[in-house]
Amino acid sequence: MSSIQAPGTKVFAQTALPSSTANPSTSTWFAAGPTQRGAVGTPITLNSMADYAHFCGQRTPATALFYDALELFFRDGGTQALVSRRVGGSAATASLMLKDKGTSGGQNTLQVQANSPGAWGNQVTVEVDAAGTNGFTLTVSGPGDTAGTTFIEVSPTLSSPADAVNWSSASRFVTISDQASSTTAPNNIPATIAGTALALGADDNGSVTDTTIAADLAVFAQDFGPGQVSVPGATTDTAHRAILVHATSNNRVALLDAVDTPVASTLLTEATNAVANGVDLGHGGIFAPWVKIPGVPAQGPIPTALRTVPPCALAAAGCSRVDAAGNPNVAPAGDSGVSSYAVGVTQVFSESDRANLNQAGVNVVRYFNGAQQVKLYGFRTLSQDPLHIQMNWARLDMAIFSDAARIGEQVAGWAQIDARDQVFAAFKGALTGMLSNYWMANALYGVDPSDAFSVDVGSDVNTVATRQAGQINASIAVKRSPVGEFVNIGVVSVPISQNF
Repeated sequence: MSSIQAPGTKVFAQTALPSSTANPSTSTWFAAGPTQRGAVGTPITLNSMADYAHFCGQRTPATALFYDALELFFRDGGTQALVSRRVGGSAATASLMLKDKGTSGGQNTLQVQANSPGAWGNQVTVEVDAAGTNGFTLTVSGPGDTAGTTFIEVSPTLSSPADAVNWSSASRFVTISDQASSTTAPNNIPATIAGTALALGADDNGSVTDTTIAADLAVFAQDFGPGQVSVPGATTDTAHRAILVHATSNNRVALLDAVDTPVASTLLTEATNAVANGVDLGHGGIFAPWVKIPGVPAQGPIPTALRTVPPCALAAAGCSRVDAAGNPNVAPAGDSGVSSYAVGVTQVFSESDRANLNQAGVNVVRYFNGAQQVKLYGFRTLSQDPLHIQMNWARLDMAIFSDAARIGEQVAGWAQIDARDQVFAAFKGALTGMLSNYWMANALYGVDPSDAFSVDVGSDVNTVATRQAGQINASIAVKRSPVGEFVNIGVVSVPISQNF
């Protein structure tokens, strides 16, 4: 068309433009494990290990494996983790009762509780100081982000129990509740006390078992979006089943840890048992062996010796890295699966063992001596279905399902169904634009968009009956681009007298 145009409006046809709405992130790692402190029953959002220290506390013997797994994830390029803190049923919250200043001995006026269960709360102290005739201040001291440090919170001048309750809503360490002292104000404010520790906080890590995994993962409701899900270090059939069931039900992908063993047949049995569980095996795979990361002596409780970390953390970080480029169909394996932090692996498997493990859906992490690199060298699901073998396909499906649901809500949800099919056309256009983005990223296989995917909103899927029922339907078909898992190079020797 000429670039010179007479005044007026021209209408011309063109192919559908990509959707203007951005693809949601599929890089989140949903991880459940024990931490020193932190909220229970609700996800804790972490974007760094500094966030971990702030919200979850320090590395302790009971939390070391989970701490180290998250450290590998963030150091290797992971961007966001949602954590479900696992605690036993007998974990207790530390507390301290404050008396009012009205009478000798006083009445209960404020209860100060650690804002999460665990023995960590016994390290929190509270001091009450007078401020003028009818006021008071609170000083709360709690464990800092590293061993041996202390964090101090000081309130402004408060004049009532209600003021203290409101102030504690922003506290990093405590929650204060009004005990409704019957003493007449202002004598119902707390009496002064020197710094006094909260008491009776207790851990119960011993009763955190694989039987509680389903409940621990349930805090990651589907509304939190797509991503990878793991319970670092959980290697039993019970654990694997619970994680796979969660992934299947919530449009996520399960990254499972194998037992740390040099015996390949044991790992093959793990994969076989997962198959016997009868869950949807296209939503996850098993990873082995475990990996080694450095110790960091400058951080106090972290040992100087190498630390052993479950491989799900390395796989989760790899998924986050490839997602940064906008294509979840890239397998974080081979050169895309190189760890920048791990320094070794705990086991080495022969080529024949690696072939058998790969076939069964056990993805091997390898150490390459020449390059001194640790890299993931497989990315398969436990499924034997040819359409669901590659785990990058599971991640692409996850992304498309999430995108399609978002578009359905934005474009078709509560929209008017009209006889001219305007809403169906808009729905098809938005879905086509979304899938075009994936085709342009080479995630979908086809020389042009019409060869790579189709979107049907016609009369076969939107009948008179479905319209009358208030349904707006679409049928999507896609060709997912496979990754080059096997590379074969043939070398032919020819006589020197022969021309090529």
